[in-house]
Amino acid sequence: MANLRFSTYYQKSISLGLLSVFVWASSQGFCLPAQAQKLAMGVGTVQPPMPGPGVRASVHVGRGHSKKWIRGAFSKLPPRGKHKPKVAKIAVKKVVVKAAHKGVMGHIPAGPMQPPAVKNLAPGVTYKLYAGHPRINVVDIDMSKSPVKMRPVTASYAFNQLKDVREHARDSGAIAAINANYFKTGGVPLGTLMVDGEWVSGPLYDRVALGFTDGGYARIARVGLHGTLYTSNPDHPEMWINNVNQPHRTGSRCILYTRRWGEKVTFPFAGTMVAVDASGKVLDKAEKVMAIPYGGFVLADSKKSPIAALKPGDLVHVRWQTNPSGWDNVKQAVSGGPLLLQDGKFAFDLKSEKFPANWTGGHIVARTACGITADDHLLLATFEGPHTLFDVAKFFLKMGCTEAMNLDGGGSTTMVVNGATVTRNASASQRHVAVALGVFTEDKARNLAACNGCGYRPKSDLASFTSRVELARIGAQAGLAAGGNAVGNTTDSAALDPASTHGVTVSATAESSAAAAEIATDANPANVSDSTGAIVRPYGDASELAGKPEARP
Repeated sequence: MANLRFSTYYQKSISLGLLSVFVWASSQGFCLPAQAQKLAMGVGTVQPPMPGPGVRASVHVGRGHSKKWIRGAFSKLPPRGKHKPKVAKIAVKKVVVKAAHKGVMGHIPAGPMQPPAVKNLAPGVTYKLYAGHPRINVVDIDMSKSPVKMRPVTASYAFNQLKDVREHARDSGAIAAINANYFKTGGVPLGTLMVDGEWVSGPLYDRVALGFTDGGYARIARVGLHGTLYTSNPDHPEMWINNVNQPHRTGSRCILYTRRWGEKVTFPFAGTMVAVDASGKVLDKAEKVMAIPYGGFVLADSKKSPIAALKPGDLVHVRWQTNPSGWDNVKQAVSGGPLLLQDGKFAFDLKSEKFPANWTGGHIVARTACGITADDHLLLATFEGPHTLFDVAKFFLKMGCTEAMNLDGGGSTTMVVNGATVTRNASASQRHVAVALGVFTEDKARNLAACNGCGYRPKSDLASFTSRVELARIGAQAGLAAGGNAVGNTTDSAALDPASTHGVTVSATAESSAAAAEIATDANPANVSDSTGAIVRPYGDASELAGKPEARP
Protein backbone atom coordinates (compact mmCIF):
# COMPACT_ATOMS: atom_id res chain seq x y z
CA MET A 1 0.00 0.00 0.00
CA ALA A 2 2.89 2.33 0.82
CA ASN A 3 4.46 1.65 -2.52
CA LEU A 4 1.16 2.39 -4.23
CA ARG A 5 0.79 5.72 -2.43
CA PHE A 6 4.38 6.65 -3.26
CA SER A 7 3.82 5.78 -6.96
CA THR A 8 0.64 7.85 -7.06
CA TYR A 9 2.34 10.80 -5.41
CA TYR A 10 5.27 10.52 -7.79
CA GLN A 11 2.98 10.52 -10.85
CA LYS A 12 1.11 13.62 -9.60
CA SER A 13 4.43 15.40 -8.99
CA ILE A 14 5.60 14.67 -12.52
CA SER A 15 2.27 15.90 -13.97
CA LEU A 16 2.47 19.15 -11.97
CA GLY A 17 6.09 19.57 -13.10
CA LEU A 18 5.27 19.10 -16.74
CA LEU A 19 2.35 21.51 -16.41
CA SER A 20 4.69 24.11 -14.95
CA VAL A 21 7.09 23.61 -17.84
CA PHE A 22 4.28 24.15 -20.39
CA VAL A 23 3.10 27.30 -18.64
CA TRP A 24 6.65 28.68 -18.58
CA ALA A 25 7.20 27.81 -22.24
CA SER A 26 4.00 29.59 -23.21
CA SER A 27 5.08 32.72 -21.35
CA GLN A 28 8.38 32.68 -23.27
CA GLY A 29 6.67 32.57 -26.72
CA PHE A 30 7.14 28.86 -27.32
CA CYS A 31 4.25 26.50 -27.86
CA LEU A 32 3.72 22.92 -28.81
CA PRO A 33 1.19 21.86 -31.39
CA ALA A 34 -2.34 22.73 -30.35
CA GLN A 35 -3.39 19.15 -29.67
CA ALA A 36 -0.53 18.64 -27.15
CA GLN A 37 -1.39 21.90 -25.41
CA LYS A 38 -5.01 20.85 -25.03
CA LEU A 39 -4.09 17.54 -23.47
CA ALA A 40 -1.47 18.98 -21.10
CA MET A 41 -3.28 22.12 -19.98
CA GLY A 42 -6.80 20.75 -19.99
CA VAL A 43 -8.31 23.62 -22.05
CA GLY A 44 -10.53 23.43 -25.09
CA THR A 45 -8.72 25.89 -27.35
CA VAL A 46 -5.43 27.69 -27.10
CA GLN A 47 -4.54 30.75 -29.18
CA PRO A 48 -0.97 30.26 -30.34
CA PRO A 49 1.26 33.14 -29.27
CA MET A 50 3.21 35.25 -31.69
CA PRO A 51 6.60 33.78 -32.58
CA GLY A 52 9.19 34.81 -30.07
CA PRO A 53 12.88 35.48 -30.46
CA GLY A 54 13.55 31.93 -31.54
CA VAL A 55 13.43 29.81 -28.36
CA ARG A 56 14.39 26.27 -29.21
CA ALA A 57 13.59 23.02 -27.43
CA SER A 58 14.62 19.50 -28.16
CA VAL A 59 11.78 17.03 -28.00
CA HIS A 60 12.37 13.30 -28.25
CA VAL A 61 9.53 11.79 -30.22
CA GLY A 62 10.36 8.16 -29.67
CA ARG A 63 13.09 5.57 -30.09
CA GLY A 64 14.45 5.33 -33.61
CA HIS A 65 13.18 8.78 -34.59
CA SER A 66 15.39 11.76 -35.17
CA LYS A 67 15.12 14.96 -33.20
CA LYS A 68 13.52 17.92 -34.91
CA TRP A 69 13.60 21.63 -34.34
CA ILE A 70 10.19 23.09 -33.70
CA ARG A 71 9.49 26.84 -33.80
CA GLY A 72 5.94 28.02 -33.28
CA ALA A 73 2.79 26.08 -33.93
CA PHE A 74 2.84 23.71 -36.96
CA SER A 75 6.36 24.81 -38.00
CA LYS A 76 8.66 22.19 -39.51
CA LEU A 77 12.40 22.56 -39.91
CA PRO A 78 15.00 20.19 -41.34
CA PRO A 79 17.00 17.92 -38.97
CA ARG A 80 19.68 19.46 -36.77
CA GLY A 81 22.84 20.45 -38.59
CA LYS A 82 21.23 20.49 -42.07
CA HIS A 83 19.30 23.74 -41.80
CA LYS A 84 20.44 26.44 -44.17
CA PRO A 85 19.11 29.93 -43.79
CA LYS A 86 17.25 31.25 -46.84
CA VAL A 87 18.86 34.10 -48.62
CA ALA A 88 16.55 36.50 -50.44
CA LYS A 89 17.24 36.62 -54.16
CA ILE A 90 17.96 39.97 -55.64
CA ALA A 91 15.85 40.51 -58.75
CA VAL A 92 17.97 41.62 -61.67
CA LYS A 93 16.05 43.59 -64.28
CA LYS A 94 16.97 42.64 -67.81
CA VAL A 95 17.81 45.48 -70.09
CA VAL A 96 16.14 45.07 -73.50
CA VAL A 97 17.78 46.95 -76.30
CA LYS A 98 15.41 47.68 -79.17
CA ALA A 99 16.80 47.78 -82.65
CA ALA A 100 16.47 50.99 -84.54
CA HIS A 101 13.57 51.17 -87.01
CA LYS A 102 14.52 50.14 -90.50
CA GLY A 103 12.94 50.84 -93.86
CA VAL A 104 10.09 48.80 -95.26
CA MET A 105 12.31 46.23 -96.90
CA GLY A 106 16.02 45.69 -96.77
CA HIS A 107 17.85 48.59 -98.30
CA ILE A 108 14.75 50.53 -99.33
CA PRO A 109 14.82 53.86 -97.43
CA ALA A 110 11.99 54.85 -95.12
CA GLY A 111 11.33 58.03 -97.10
CA PRO A 112 10.11 58.43 -100.70
CA MET A 113 11.57 55.75 -102.93
CA GLN A 114 13.73 56.98 -105.77
CA PRO A 115 14.27 54.15 -108.26
CA PRO A 116 17.77 54.09 -109.68
CA ALA A 117 16.60 53.11 -113.16
CA VAL A 118 13.46 54.01 -115.12
CA LYS A 119 12.76 53.02 -118.71
CA ASN A 120 9.81 54.07 -120.88
CA LEU A 121 8.21 51.13 -122.70
CA ALA A 122 5.17 52.81 -124.28
CA PRO A 123 3.01 55.88 -123.67
CA GLY A 124 2.03 55.68 -120.01
CA VAL A 125 4.08 52.51 -119.40
CA THR A 126 7.40 52.51 -117.53
CA TYR A 127 9.75 49.86 -116.18
CA LYS A 128 11.45 50.48 -112.81
CA LEU A 129 14.20 48.54 -111.08
CA TYR A 130 14.88 48.67 -107.33
CA ALA A 131 18.25 46.94 -107.12
CA GLY A 132 18.30 46.34 -103.37
CA HIS A 133 17.54 43.43 -101.11
CA PRO A 134 15.16 42.17 -102.23
CA ARG A 135 15.49 43.05 -105.89
CA ILE A 136 12.18 44.45 -107.19
CA ASN A 137 11.12 44.83 -110.84
CA VAL A 138 8.04 46.96 -111.51
CA VAL A 139 6.05 47.67 -114.67
CA ASP A 140 3.89 50.75 -114.05
CA ILE A 141 0.88 51.24 -116.36
CA ASP A 142 -1.27 54.38 -116.20
CA MET A 143 -4.60 52.71 -116.95
CA SER A 144 -6.48 56.02 -117.30
CA LYS A 145 -4.16 57.50 -119.96
CA SER A 146 -2.13 54.75 -121.61
CA PRO A 147 -3.54 53.25 -124.85
CA VAL A 148 -2.10 49.79 -124.10
CA LYS A 149 -4.33 46.79 -123.39
CA MET A 150 -3.98 44.05 -120.79
CA ARG A 151 -4.91 40.47 -121.60
CA PRO A 152 -4.01 36.94 -120.49
CA VAL A 153 -2.19 34.63 -122.86
CA THR A 154 -2.26 30.83 -122.63
CA ALA A 155 0.16 28.25 -123.97
CA SER A 156 -2.57 26.73 -126.16
CA TYR A 157 -6.30 26.87 -126.65
CA ALA A 158 -6.82 23.71 -124.62
CA PHE A 159 -5.19 22.92 -121.28
CA ASN A 160 -2.51 20.63 -122.66
CA GLN A 161 0.62 22.78 -123.00
CA LEU A 162 2.92 25.00 -120.96
CA LYS A 163 5.36 27.77 -121.91
CA ASP A 164 7.80 29.91 -120.00
CA VAL A 165 6.94 33.61 -119.76
CA ARG A 166 9.59 34.54 -122.31
CA GLU A 167 7.91 32.27 -124.87
CA HIS A 168 4.48 33.65 -123.94
CA ALA A 169 5.72 37.20 -124.56
CA ARG A 170 7.54 36.29 -127.78
CA ASP A 171 4.66 34.36 -129.33
CA SER A 172 2.01 36.93 -128.43
CA GLY A 173 4.07 40.08 -129.10
CA ALA A 174 3.69 41.50 -125.59
CA ILE A 175 5.59 44.64 -124.56
CA ALA A 176 5.94 43.17 -121.08
CA ALA A 177 4.63 40.06 -119.36
CA ILE A 178 4.59 38.32 -115.99
CA ASN A 179 3.42 34.91 -114.82
CA ALA A 180 -0.14 34.78 -113.47
CA ASN A 181 -2.38 31.87 -112.39
CA TYR A 182 -1.52 28.89 -110.27
CA PHE A 183 -1.81 25.74 -112.37
CA LYS A 184 -1.73 21.97 -112.37
CA THR A 185 1.22 20.10 -113.86
CA GLY A 186 -0.63 19.23 -117.07
CA GLY A 187 -1.52 22.87 -117.80
CA VAL A 188 -4.92 23.35 -116.13
CA PRO A 189 -5.17 26.92 -114.75
CA LEU A 190 -6.40 26.94 -111.16
CA GLY A 191 -8.81 29.77 -110.55
CA THR A 192 -10.37 32.60 -112.52
CA LEU A 193 -9.25 32.98 -116.13
CA MET A 194 -11.30 35.08 -118.54
CA VAL A 195 -10.30 35.91 -122.12
CA ASP A 196 -12.39 38.28 -124.25
CA GLY A 197 -15.43 37.71 -122.03
CA GLU A 198 -15.14 33.92 -122.14
CA TRP A 199 -14.86 32.05 -118.86
CA VAL A 200 -11.87 29.89 -119.76
CA SER A 201 -11.77 28.57 -116.18
CA GLY A 202 -13.87 29.47 -113.17
CA PRO A 203 -12.90 30.67 -109.69
CA LEU A 204 -11.33 28.33 -107.15
CA TYR A 205 -12.43 28.79 -103.50
CA ASP A 206 -13.62 32.30 -104.48
CA ARG A 207 -10.02 33.49 -104.43
CA VAL A 208 -8.94 36.97 -105.43
CA ALA A 209 -8.65 37.90 -109.11
CA LEU A 210 -7.39 40.79 -111.25
CA GLY A 211 -9.83 41.87 -113.95
CA PHE A 212 -9.92 44.44 -116.76
CA THR A 213 -12.99 46.12 -118.22
CA ASP A 214 -13.52 47.14 -121.83
CA GLY A 215 -12.97 50.71 -120.70
CA GLY A 216 -9.44 49.81 -119.61
CA TYR A 217 -9.87 49.91 -115.85
CA ALA A 218 -8.34 47.35 -113.51
CA ARG A 219 -10.27 45.67 -110.69
CA ILE A 220 -9.08 43.48 -107.79
CA ALA A 221 -11.64 41.49 -105.81
CA ARG A 222 -12.52 38.05 -104.57
CA VAL A 223 -14.66 36.51 -107.30
CA GLY A 224 -17.38 33.91 -107.25
CA LEU A 225 -19.28 32.35 -110.16
CA HIS A 226 -22.28 30.12 -110.57
CA GLY A 227 -24.56 29.28 -113.47
CA THR A 228 -28.23 28.44 -113.87
CA LEU A 229 -29.12 25.80 -116.45
CA TYR A 230 -32.59 26.36 -117.89
CA THR A 231 -34.05 23.23 -119.49
CA SER A 232 -37.12 22.09 -121.42
CA ASN A 233 -37.42 19.14 -119.02
CA PRO A 234 -40.67 19.72 -117.03
CA ASP A 235 -39.36 17.81 -114.01
CA HIS A 236 -36.22 19.93 -113.73
CA PRO A 237 -36.75 23.35 -115.39
CA GLU A 238 -33.74 24.87 -113.60
CA MET A 239 -30.47 23.35 -112.39
CA TRP A 240 -27.37 24.68 -110.67
CA ILE A 241 -23.89 24.79 -112.23
CA ASN A 242 -21.01 25.30 -109.83
CA ASN A 243 -18.06 26.08 -112.08
CA VAL A 244 -16.37 26.01 -115.48
CA ASN A 245 -13.35 23.91 -116.53
CA GLN A 246 -12.06 23.17 -113.03
CA PRO A 247 -11.00 19.82 -111.56
CA HIS A 248 -13.97 17.89 -110.23
CA ARG A 249 -13.62 17.62 -106.46
CA THR A 250 -15.38 15.11 -104.23
CA GLY A 251 -19.04 15.58 -103.51
CA SER A 252 -21.89 16.68 -105.73
CA ARG A 253 -20.60 19.55 -107.87
CA CYS A 254 -21.87 20.18 -111.37
CA ILE A 255 -19.00 21.39 -113.58
CA LEU A 256 -19.35 22.61 -117.17
CA TYR A 257 -16.50 21.59 -119.49
CA THR A 258 -15.82 23.19 -122.87
CA ARG A 259 -13.21 22.36 -125.48
CA ARG A 260 -10.77 24.48 -123.47
CA TRP A 261 -10.55 21.47 -121.18
CA GLY A 262 -9.61 19.15 -124.05
CA GLU A 263 -11.27 16.64 -126.31
CA LYS A 264 -13.10 14.74 -123.59
CA VAL A 265 -14.01 14.57 -119.91
CA THR A 266 -12.94 11.52 -117.92
CA PHE A 267 -14.09 10.48 -114.44
CA PRO A 268 -12.23 7.99 -112.23
CA PHE A 269 -15.61 6.90 -110.88
CA ALA A 270 -19.08 6.38 -112.27
CA GLY A 271 -21.01 9.64 -112.46
CA THR A 272 -23.30 11.49 -114.85
CA MET A 273 -22.11 13.23 -118.02
CA VAL A 274 -24.38 15.04 -120.46
CA ALA A 275 -23.14 16.30 -123.85
CA VAL A 276 -24.79 19.45 -125.25
CA ASP A 277 -24.17 20.83 -128.75
CA ALA A 278 -23.79 24.48 -129.80
CA SER A 279 -27.54 24.87 -130.34
CA GLY A 280 -28.29 23.80 -126.77
CA LYS A 281 -29.60 20.33 -127.59
CA VAL A 282 -28.74 17.37 -125.37
CA LEU A 283 -26.92 14.80 -127.52
CA ASP A 284 -25.89 11.93 -125.31
CA LYS A 285 -25.17 10.72 -121.79
CA ALA A 286 -22.37 8.67 -120.24
CA GLU A 287 -20.96 7.67 -116.85
CA LYS A 288 -17.15 7.88 -117.11
CA VAL A 289 -16.00 9.27 -120.48
CA MET A 290 -17.66 11.80 -122.77
CA ALA A 291 -16.34 13.64 -125.86
CA ILE A 292 -16.87 17.42 -125.73
CA PRO A 293 -18.79 18.69 -128.80
CA TYR A 294 -17.28 21.60 -130.75
CA GLY A 295 -19.01 24.79 -129.70
CA GLY A 296 -20.92 22.89 -127.02
CA PHE A 297 -20.08 21.54 -123.62
CA VAL A 298 -20.34 18.62 -121.23
CA LEU A 299 -22.03 18.76 -117.85
CA ALA A 300 -20.46 16.43 -115.28
CA ASP A 301 -21.70 15.60 -111.81
CA SER A 302 -22.35 12.71 -109.44
CA LYS A 303 -24.59 9.79 -110.32
CA LYS A 304 -27.62 11.13 -108.45
CA SER A 305 -27.30 14.67 -109.78
CA PRO A 306 -30.40 16.41 -111.24
CA ILE A 307 -28.66 16.50 -114.64
CA ALA A 308 -29.24 12.72 -114.80
CA ALA A 309 -32.89 13.55 -115.60
CA LEU A 310 -31.90 15.19 -118.91
CA LYS A 311 -32.63 13.14 -122.01
CA PRO A 312 -31.31 13.35 -125.58
CA GLY A 313 -33.35 15.96 -127.43
CA ASP A 314 -33.94 18.21 -124.39
CA LEU A 315 -33.03 21.87 -124.90
CA VAL A 316 -30.92 23.84 -122.40
CA HIS A 317 -29.19 27.17 -122.07
CA VAL A 318 -26.91 28.67 -119.41
CA ARG A 319 -26.97 32.00 -117.60
CA TRP A 320 -23.90 32.93 -115.56
CA GLN A 321 -23.85 35.16 -112.50
CA THR A 322 -20.68 36.64 -111.02
CA ASN A 323 -19.96 38.02 -107.60
CA PRO A 324 -19.27 40.91 -107.04
CA SER A 325 -21.86 42.31 -109.40
CA GLY A 326 -19.41 44.96 -110.67
CA TRP A 327 -17.57 42.20 -112.51
CA ASP A 328 -20.29 41.87 -115.13
CA ASN A 329 -18.34 44.22 -117.42
CA VAL A 330 -14.94 42.54 -116.90
CA LYS A 331 -13.63 40.97 -120.10
CA GLN A 332 -10.09 39.83 -119.18
CA ALA A 333 -9.06 38.32 -115.84
CA VAL A 334 -6.38 36.26 -114.11
CA SER A 335 -6.21 34.96 -110.55
CA GLY A 336 -3.78 34.11 -107.78
CA GLY A 337 -3.98 34.85 -104.07
CA PRO A 338 -4.09 35.71 -101.33
CA LEU A 339 -5.51 39.22 -101.22
CA LEU A 340 -2.98 41.66 -99.72
CA LEU A 341 -4.63 45.10 -99.61
CA GLN A 342 -8.23 46.25 -99.73
CA ASP A 343 -9.36 49.87 -99.42
CA GLY A 344 -5.81 50.83 -98.49
CA LYS A 345 -5.60 48.39 -95.55
CA PHE A 346 -4.05 44.97 -94.96
CA ALA A 347 -6.53 42.27 -95.95
CA PHE A 348 -4.83 38.90 -95.33
CA ASP A 349 -7.31 36.03 -94.93
CA LEU A 350 -5.44 32.85 -95.80
CA LYS A 351 -8.00 30.60 -94.15
CA SER A 352 -10.98 31.73 -96.22
CA GLU A 353 -8.94 31.53 -99.46
CA LYS A 354 -7.63 28.12 -98.36
CA PHE A 355 -3.91 28.92 -98.36
CA PRO A 356 -1.53 27.32 -95.82
CA ALA A 357 -0.49 29.48 -92.88
CA ASN A 358 3.18 29.43 -93.91
CA TRP A 359 2.35 31.06 -97.25
CA THR A 360 3.48 34.41 -95.81
CA GLY A 361 6.87 33.19 -94.55
CA GLY A 362 10.34 34.15 -95.69
CA HIS A 363 11.11 30.65 -97.03
CA ILE A 364 9.59 31.78 -100.35
CA VAL A 365 12.31 33.99 -101.85
CA ALA A 366 10.59 34.90 -105.14
CA ARG A 367 7.08 36.27 -105.60
CA THR A 368 4.93 37.90 -108.28
CA ALA A 369 2.23 40.37 -107.27
CA CYS A 370 0.23 43.34 -108.53
CA GLY A 371 -1.42 46.43 -107.11
CA ILE A 372 -3.72 49.30 -108.13
CA THR A 373 -3.14 52.85 -106.94
CA ALA A 374 -5.81 55.41 -106.09
CA ASP A 375 -5.11 57.22 -109.40
CA ASP A 376 -5.58 54.05 -111.53
CA HIS A 377 -1.97 52.98 -111.99
CA LEU A 378 -1.49 49.21 -112.31
CA LEU A 379 1.78 47.95 -110.83
CA LEU A 380 3.07 44.53 -111.91
CA ALA A 381 5.97 43.51 -109.67
CA THR A 382 8.38 40.67 -108.97
CA PHE A 383 10.35 40.26 -105.71
CA GLU A 384 13.58 38.27 -105.47
CA GLY A 385 15.56 37.91 -102.26
CA PRO A 386 14.76 37.67 -98.54
CA HIS A 387 11.27 39.00 -97.78
CA THR A 388 7.84 37.95 -96.53
CA LEU A 389 4.38 38.41 -97.97
CA PHE A 390 3.84 41.19 -95.43
CA ASP A 391 6.83 43.01 -96.93
CA VAL A 392 5.18 42.74 -100.35
CA ALA A 393 1.98 44.28 -98.96
CA LYS A 394 3.97 47.07 -97.29
CA PHE A 395 5.73 47.83 -100.57
CA PHE A 396 2.45 48.29 -102.44
CA LEU A 397 1.09 50.38 -99.58
CA LYS A 398 4.19 52.56 -99.78
CA MET A 399 3.69 52.96 -103.53
CA GLY A 400 0.18 54.34 -102.96
CA CYS A 401 -1.83 51.23 -103.78
CA THR A 402 -5.29 50.77 -102.34
CA GLU A 403 -5.73 47.21 -103.69
CA ALA A 404 -3.08 44.50 -104.08
CA MET A 405 -2.91 40.74 -104.54
CA ASN A 406 -0.36 37.96 -104.79
CA LEU A 407 0.08 35.79 -107.90
CA ASP A 408 1.88 32.49 -108.46
CA GLY A 409 5.46 32.70 -107.16
CA GLY A 410 8.53 30.69 -106.32
CA GLY A 411 10.09 29.16 -109.42
CA SER A 412 7.29 30.58 -111.57
CA THR A 413 8.19 34.21 -110.81
CA THR A 414 9.30 35.77 -114.09
CA MET A 415 9.08 39.19 -115.74
CA VAL A 416 9.91 39.87 -119.39
CA VAL A 417 10.36 43.42 -120.73
CA ASN A 418 10.84 44.09 -124.44
CA GLY A 419 11.68 40.45 -125.02
CA ALA A 420 14.36 40.29 -122.29
CA THR A 421 13.93 38.50 -118.97
CA VAL A 422 14.66 41.01 -116.20
CA THR A 423 14.29 38.57 -113.31
CA ARG A 424 17.27 36.45 -112.28
CA ASN A 425 15.88 33.27 -113.84
CA ALA A 426 16.83 34.46 -117.33
CA SER A 427 18.50 31.13 -118.15
CA ALA A 428 16.93 28.23 -119.99
CA SER A 429 15.69 26.86 -116.65
CA GLN A 430 12.66 29.15 -116.51
CA ARG A 431 9.62 27.32 -115.24
CA HIS A 432 6.93 26.66 -117.83
CA VAL A 433 3.56 28.11 -116.82
CA ALA A 434 -0.02 27.86 -118.07
CA VAL A 435 -0.93 31.57 -118.12
CA ALA A 436 0.93 34.86 -118.46
CA LEU A 437 -0.44 38.41 -118.20
CA GLY A 438 0.77 40.63 -121.04
CA VAL A 439 0.85 44.34 -121.91
CA PHE A 440 -0.05 44.91 -125.59
CA THR A 441 -0.43 47.72 -128.08
CA GLU A 442 -3.97 48.30 -129.32
CA ASP A 443 -3.29 46.71 -132.72
CA LYS A 444 -1.68 43.62 -131.25
CA ALA A 445 -4.50 43.18 -128.73
CA ARG A 446 -7.08 43.51 -131.52
CA ASN A 447 -5.34 40.83 -133.57
CA LEU A 448 -5.16 38.48 -130.59
CA ALA A 449 -8.86 38.96 -129.92
CA ALA A 450 -9.70 38.11 -133.53
CA CYS A 451 -7.50 35.02 -133.42
CA ASN A 452 -8.82 33.75 -130.08
CA GLY A 453 -9.62 30.11 -130.67
CA CYS A 454 -8.08 29.85 -134.14
CA GLY A 455 -6.21 26.72 -133.17
CA TYR A 456 -9.24 25.19 -131.52
CA ARG A 457 -11.29 24.21 -134.58
CA PRO A 458 -11.40 24.81 -138.35
CA LYS A 459 -12.55 28.36 -139.05
CA SER A 460 -13.57 27.59 -142.61
CA ASP A 461 -17.12 28.24 -143.67
CA LEU A 462 -18.72 29.00 -147.00
CA ALA A 463 -17.12 32.48 -147.05
CA SER A 464 -13.69 30.86 -147.07
CA PHE A 465 -14.26 29.33 -150.49
CA THR A 466 -16.12 32.01 -152.38
CA SER A 467 -16.14 35.77 -152.80
CA ARG A 468 -18.47 38.08 -150.91
CA VAL A 469 -20.46 38.75 -154.08
CA GLU A 470 -20.91 35.05 -154.76
CA LEU A 471 -21.83 34.48 -151.12
CA ALA A 472 -24.49 37.17 -151.45
CA ARG A 473 -25.87 35.51 -154.56
CA ILE A 474 -25.97 32.06 -152.98
CA GLY A 475 -27.51 33.45 -149.82
CA ALA A 476 -30.22 35.17 -151.78
CA GLN A 477 -30.96 32.02 -153.72
CA ALA A 478 -31.17 30.08 -150.50
CA GLY A 479 -33.74 32.57 -149.25
CA LEU A 480 -35.80 32.18 -152.43
CA ALA A 481 -35.57 28.41 -152.26
CA ALA A 482 -36.94 28.53 -148.73
CA GLY A 483 -40.04 30.29 -150.06
CA GLY A 484 -39.23 33.75 -148.72
CA ASN A 485 -39.91 37.01 -150.48
CA ALA A 486 -36.39 37.61 -151.78
CA VAL A 487 -36.99 40.89 -153.50
CA GLY A 488 -36.00 43.75 -151.20
CA ASN A 489 -35.21 41.42 -148.24
CA THR A 490 -31.87 40.97 -146.54
CA THR A 491 -30.41 37.84 -145.06
CA ASP A 492 -27.06 36.78 -143.55
CA SER A 493 -24.90 33.75 -143.19
CA ALA A 494 -27.06 32.57 -140.30
CA ALA A 495 -29.60 31.59 -142.96
CA LEU A 496 -27.04 29.11 -144.22
CA ASP A 497 -26.22 27.82 -140.79
CA PRO A 498 -28.21 28.87 -137.71
CA ALA A 499 -25.22 28.15 -135.43
CA SER A 500 -22.86 30.46 -137.32
CA THR A 501 -21.98 33.69 -135.56
CA HIS A 502 -20.38 35.40 -138.58
CA GLY A 503 -23.07 37.63 -140.09
CA VAL A 504 -22.68 39.04 -143.60
CA THR A 505 -25.44 41.30 -144.91
CA VAL A 506 -26.35 40.52 -148.51
CA SER A 507 -28.82 41.87 -151.07
CA ALA A 508 -31.34 39.72 -152.86
CA THR A 509 -31.17 39.46 -156.62
CA ALA A 510 -33.73 38.48 -159.19
CA GLU A 511 -31.90 35.28 -159.98
CA SER A 512 -33.47 32.07 -158.84
CA SER A 513 -31.71 28.74 -158.96
CA ALA A 514 -32.55 25.53 -157.19
CA ALA A 515 -28.99 24.42 -157.79
CA ALA A 516 -27.66 27.35 -155.80
CA ALA A 517 -29.93 26.43 -152.94
CA GLU A 518 -28.68 22.85 -153.13
CA ILE A 519 -25.07 24.08 -153.01
CA ALA A 520 -25.85 26.18 -149.96
CA THR A 521 -27.48 23.23 -148.24
CA ASP A 522 -24.69 20.76 -149.01
CA ALA A 523 -21.94 23.20 -148.09
CA ASN A 524 -23.19 23.50 -144.54
CA PRO A 525 -24.39 20.20 -143.13
CA ALA A 526 -26.31 20.63 -139.92
CA ASN A 527 -24.23 18.11 -138.05
CA VAL A 528 -20.92 16.36 -138.68
CA SER A 529 -19.03 13.71 -136.77
CA ASP A 530 -15.48 14.06 -135.47
CA SER A 531 -12.84 11.38 -135.01
CA THR A 532 -14.23 10.38 -131.62
CA GLY A 533 -17.62 9.57 -133.08
CA ALA A 534 -19.42 12.30 -131.16
CA ILE A 535 -21.82 14.50 -133.05
CA VAL A 536 -20.44 18.02 -133.13
CA ARG A 537 -21.18 21.40 -134.65
CA PRO A 538 -18.50 22.90 -136.91
CA TYR A 539 -19.65 26.45 -136.18
CA GLY A 540 -20.13 28.61 -133.14
CA ASP A 541 -17.73 28.91 -130.27
CA ALA A 542 -17.54 27.82 -126.65
CA SER A 543 -17.99 31.45 -125.61
CA GLU A 544 -21.54 31.35 -126.98
CA LEU A 545 -22.61 29.37 -123.95
CA ALA A 546 -19.78 29.54 -121.45
CA GLY A 547 -18.12 32.86 -122.12
CA LYS A 548 -20.72 35.51 -121.25
CA PRO A 549 -22.62 36.50 -118.10
CA GLU A 550 -25.78 35.52 -119.97
CA ALA A 551 -25.28 32.84 -122.59
CA ARG A 552 -28.12 31.64 -124.75
CA PRO A 553 -27.97 28.98 -127.44
